[in-house]
Amino acid sequence: MLARVHRIVDGDHLRRVSRRGDRNATDYFVVARLATHPGTPGRFGFVVSKKVGGAVIRNRLKRRLREMAWNEILEGFSGEDVVVRALPAGGVASYEELARAWRGLFRP
Repeated sequence: MLARVHRIVDGDHLRRVSRRGDRNATDYFVVARLATHPGTPGRFGFVVSKKVGGAVIRNRLKRRLREMAWNEILEGFSGEDVVVRALPAGGVASYEELARAWRGLFRP
């Protein structure tokens, strides 16, 4: 699990980032990124609806996305708030497919 300092926990802030942030999409998820003050911890929020699948599939996808977010934080990610909204294709994608799409957005 991500430490609280690296999570977006307020629903209003989650919506604000989703609406105002710069969006990029893959086949598996849509990422909205909103710049914050330089040097502030990078924060992530995740939205995984029931359209993705049942509880087991949704929770597995959230765990995978959180792990990828944690790897970004370990690499020094900071100064941005990020909301990741999962798409139905993400529920059936392998970890390798998700990781490849993630790298395409965060390390072009």
